[in-house]
Amino acid sequence: MHIEPVAAPASDPAAPPDRVGAAVDSWKRKLIDLTMRNRALNFRMNKVSTVAVVDEHPAEAFRQLYLRGQALRFKAAPEPEVMPTTQAPAPVAEEEDDVSLGLDFAPYDAASLGERHTDQWLQTTAVPEALDRSLRRLEEQARLSIEEQGVNTLFLALGMLHYTESDASAQSYRAPLVLLPVELSRKTARAGYELRATDDDPIVNPALAEYLRPRGIALPELPDSASIPDDFDLQTLFTAVTERMAGQKGWGVKTDIYLGLFSFQKFVMYKDLEANAPAVAAHRLVQQLVTRSGGETIGLPAEIRGMELDAEYPPESTFQVVDADSSQLRAIAACARGHDLVIEGPPGTGKSQTITNLIAAALAADRSVLFVAEKMAALEVVYERLVQAGFGEFCLELHSTKANKRTVMKELASALDASFQNVAVPRASTERLPLVRKTLTEYAHAVHTPFGALGASPYRVYGELGRVIAAPRVKLEGRIDTVSREQLEQAVRDL
Repeated sequence: MHIEPVAAPASDPAAPPDRVGAAVDSWKRKLIDLTMRNRALNFRMNKVSTVAVVDEHPAEAFRQLYLRGQALRFKAAPEPEVMPTTQAPAPVAEEEDDVSLGLDFAPYDAASLGERHTDQWLQTTAVPEALDRSLRRLEEQARLSIEEQGVNTLFLALGMLHYTESDASAQSYRAPLVLLPVELSRKTARAGYELRATDDDPIVNPALAEYLRPRGIALPELPDSASIPDDFDLQTLFTAVTERMAGQKGWGVKTDIYLGLFSFQKFVMYKDLEANAPAVAAHRLVQQLVTRSGGETIGLPAEIRGMELDAEYPPESTFQVVDADSSQLRAIAACARGHDLVIEGPPGTGKSQTITNLIAAALAADRSVLFVAEKMAALEVVYERLVQAGFGEFCLELHSTKANKRTVMKELASALDASFQNVAVPRASTERLPLVRKTLTEYAHAVHTPFGALGASPYRVYGELGRVIAAPRVKLEGRIDTVSREQLEQAVRDL
């Protein structure tokens, strides 16, 4: 493990605001894709990794999955009649199909719907074998995304906006209107898949909302999940969208429903930058990154490199909860003294142990820590170390399946209960540590300190003794601390 550039704690003069602001704007542009390459703006169905639902109402699917918390299942299309042929069957194609299967949206009375639109089945266009293959692939890809990145990418797209880029354009595009986070599960390999809404909130397509904003069109929002009524009808949102698009040539709202994969992680970062741009631009670290200032050095600062750890940063005055060697302890000391640093190293060099100790030190200083990582495995390693050290109640997991409201409330309740309990702190080992360290330090100094006129440490002398262990022995008369190297060499010549 080695230490990368360290920024000095002293604050530099404020960077030019136009330069920092331009950098933040550049970051925002790189985080959002408003081109037709974005599937959320130009939806095209993939026959293997997308399931098309037909002859269903988006509002009813929303009502059953989200408002009532029910599970829905998929009904395959009937197998086509097999015609005698001598030709080999054509391979399954995965090319994209942009044919819309939905009808124009028109308000209706939900009480007048038949059983076909209110039962527990979603009708599809795929035959049984193709449907099972698509659902299996979607479930595997969604699970892999959660395991590796802690993000659910499986959504049920409810309703589609069909639009053109301009009045003169003949090219029509489709964009989902409402995206409901869902999950697929089945009890056995032979059982069919069930579709359920997750604890995450449904959203109006954020990419579409951002795309339409410069045109002066604002998409309606869904009610807040805490206040959404049980009798909410998604038709109200579709009606509002239809009214706002009335003046657009070739635009319309369709009742398409698709199950597919969508990714909005970068868009969330974009919205965060947009909402907090002034605070981000004014932050000291952001200014140092943009202007490349801050007194960067390779390695630790001189004051940290030359620090006598046992005297200036003894373990009993720190808050280590896992083992740390001297290089890790110096990194912790650098953070404690206000330095910003980047620790780099291959697997197995102690980065997670150092992070664990840094979090413990921050908690002892009554500070909060946000620990983020691209891979969920990195989060779990540090979390397990903190749990083993007794800090489980202090950890609030906000990733993957742990980010739902029910789990968060449970963790907050657990932490609150733990705050009322006295913690037994062992004192015997802490009080004995300085004496043990003093004994070990004195021994190390005695072994490595040059001795007498010879000017060699016992450690060095013992090492050199190994080369002449078989030589004749001579009894030395007199004080050993007065013997010089010249006298020893002369004695060897006299033998």
